[in-house]
Amino acid sequence: MSHPHSGPEYYTLSNYDTCNGEFTQLGIFENLAAVAARLQVIHASCGDEFRIECFHLQTQELCEKDAADVLETRNKYKEENKKKEELYQEYLNKGKEELYESNQEYLDRNKRSEEKAIQKDIKLDKRHVRLDALDDEWET
Repeated sequence: MSHPHSGPEYYTLSNYDTCNGEFTQLGIFENLAAVAARLQVIHASCGDEFRIECFHLQTQELCEKDAADVLETRNKYKEENKKKEELYQEYLNKGKEELYESNQEYLDRNKRSEEKAIQKDIKLDKRHVRLDALDDEWET
């Protein structure tokens, strides 16, 4: 279940208490072998539920890089929306025909950007289907 460009994996083991519906953390482990060893020493009875979750330790550098990327994307989005809002206000103030001709280049460029984004989403969907198929194959 490894993901590219992520830190080390750590596993948590939780016990579900059926009486009050709460989870109790039993430990944090470096690998599944350690989780299995811990499960062997737990006194469990019929109906006991356990949850194993995998987490990735993130470094400060990775989080700062992700934050910078998000902020850059947000700023770009705000600039684009500001331009769109200006064009919309201009549209409200001018005649529809006059505005269409003066901003056709911008509108065409925006449409091409949307089409590229749709194509990128389609590629990602196809990739996810392939990854799901590999996961299914791996699990069998």
